Amino acid sequence: MRVAVVTQDWPGFVGGGVATLAWVLAEGLREIGAPAEVWTRGGGPRRGRARPGPVPVRAFPGRSWRRRGRGHWRRGVAEAAGTFRPTRVVVTTWDPLPGVLDALPPAVDVYCFAFGRDVTGSLGSPERERARAQAWRDPRVSWLTLTDWMIDELVSRGVPRPRIRRVAPAVCDPASSPRVRREPRRLLTVGRLVPRKGQDRTIEALALLRDDHPDLLYAVVGDGPDRARLEQLVTRHDLVDRVTLHGRLTGAALEAAYADADVFVMPARVEAGGDTEGYGLVYLEAGARGLPVIGGRTAGAAEAVDAGRTGLLVERPEDPRAVASAIRRTLRDPREAAAWGREGRRRFEAAGRPGHFARAVTT
Repeated sequence: MRVAVVTQDWPGFVGGGVATLAWVLAEGLREIGAPAEVWTRGGGPRRGRARPGPVPVRAFPGRSWRRRGRGHWRRGVAEAAGTFRPTRVVVTTWDPLPGVLDALPPAVDVYCFAFGRDVTGSLGSPERERARAQAWRDPRVSWLTLTDWMIDELVSRGVPRPRIRRVAPAVCDPASSPRVRREPRRLLTVGRLVPRKGQDRTIEALALLRDDHPDLLYAVVGDGPDRARLEQLVTRHDLVDRVTLHGRLTGAALEAAYADADVFVMPARVEAGGDTEGYGLVYLEAGARGLPVIGGRTAGAAEAVDAGRTGLLVERPEDPRAVASAIRRTLRDPREAAAWGREGRRRFEAAGRPGHFARAVTT
């Protein structure tokens, strides 16, 4: 099987779950020896450049991706398919899909991932809403999901159940091995600074825990539009000496942040307009490093955390008192928290490596 991975999000342009998933899939295809290429956007002067990946990467030229994306994808895919000749094309989100379908011959299998807000969220444009609905109905497309929740969402929108398949997600091997955990006192969130990730509720929870746990620290890794509001929350609750907003970290700096943490916490919630966590690969990344994790029991995040085995799920992630209660439990029983971290690592070793993911996608 010759596989082309089509993705609008790729390291060098943007971080986040879709870019991570595309990279993991490319790494897995390399591991299993499947001939593969990544086809991505060419960007523009302010959009960065595609990073070389585990398999060859083609960056299609063009800059107006939101306004004229279909034509860019159609031209790029037609040229690439003529030389690479894939037997299966895997699209990481629906956005490139209309142009991909325009360019490919009917004999090529087309699979597209569905995650969260790409399906449930409002697109703000009637034209884009119609294009997405047409993609759901197109009989040439089979859909891949990471959760049972998303299967139900797609079926409710008219996608036939036989054209949907769930695959277990994966992450790349951490650069460093898990270490023996000390008594928990350092919390970590890695993610875009937007309300649905729950950094605000974690800051408010830290304020509630101040008296009982005066040495508890919180590191926030990531950038985004919510940064100014989070800084105001830190100041309002007098937590300047206990909360650090690091901004976006990569490579060794990101690994150091994970190594310095004791508990990963991201109490994801649903926001107005359907913005929600489609899965949360970062929970698996934390687990692969031996960290216990705390998530929100909402949308796909509820399936990313194995409650009671790899960590805890907060029933009301919009409530800082509920978030504080979950954090307090991990602090109260360090041995239990350490066992959750070990199970997260075991889960990664057993079924969460890139090769596992690539085999699932190409089956």
